[in-house]
Amino acid sequence: PAPSTRRPLPDLELPCLDGSGTVELSWIDGPAVINLWASWCAPCLEELPAFQRYADRAAGRVTVIGIDTGDIRDSGRETVDKLGLTFPNLYDSQSQLRDALDGKPLPMTLFVDADGRIAHLYNGKVLDEAALDELVQRHLGVVVPE
Repeated sequence: PAPSTRRPLPDLELPCLDGSGTVELSWIDGPAVINLWASWCAPCLEELPAFQRYADRAAGRVTVIGIDTGDIRDSGRETVDKLGLTFPNLYDSQSQLRDALDGKPLPMTLFVDADGRIAHLYNGKVLDEAALDELVQRHLGVVVPE
């Protein structure tokens, strides 16, 4: 969408999955990729490793954040540990963000521009690293070197 039609991130404060604090979503500076996932969501588990590889490559250019959504916190933490995820993950036990975004099914990925507005909401087939690259380039204008 055109910059004038992009909506801001909902005004929600979510705890970090690891219990280290809270994050006000409206404070997230883009460019950022926010992935809503859950430990019980098979497509989520399939694409999370691609988000980790992308986060490693994009460090300093694009922020990658995960949000464990509608899940049991311990299950989310186990998933993070099992998959070796090192990018920040928040915890949304009540699916507040998902509900604010019309309740689409998981996984859901938000592409947030430099003004902290949602440039694109992706809710399709499982993303791989190449698809993430392409969506970030198209919607955020950022190219991350291989």
